[in-house]
Amino acid sequence: MVNVGAVVGFRGFPGDSCYGASKAGLTGLTTVLATELARRQVRVNMVVPGFVMTEMTSGVSERARKAIISRIPLQRMGTPEEIADVCWWVAGSTYMTGSVVFTDGGLMSNL
Repeated sequence: MVNVGAVVGFRGFPGDSCYGASKAGLTGLTTVLATELARRQVRVNMVVPGFVMTEMTSGVSERARKAIISRIPLQRMGTPEEIADVCWWVAGSTYMTGSVVFTDGGLMSNL
């Protein structure tokens, strides 16, 4: 099982309280399920995308977009394909469970 979290579940951003709370809860669910389901050889991990070019982020103003990108060490937004690649890798990693994999261009290391 690969859950998809969000950076906002680890770091608060104004206006994202409900979304952030749900993503933070998903982190807890991931770790609990990883422990509960391990005896059945079911692995549960979470991929945490950063600022990715999606329909959800398309409404972000140019000014806000530039401000966010300036805090990303790779200095760009991610693509859905890049996130899908990591999800595929995590799904195929047979000795990984209960892990959280940040796929955010280094954003979390820079906050």
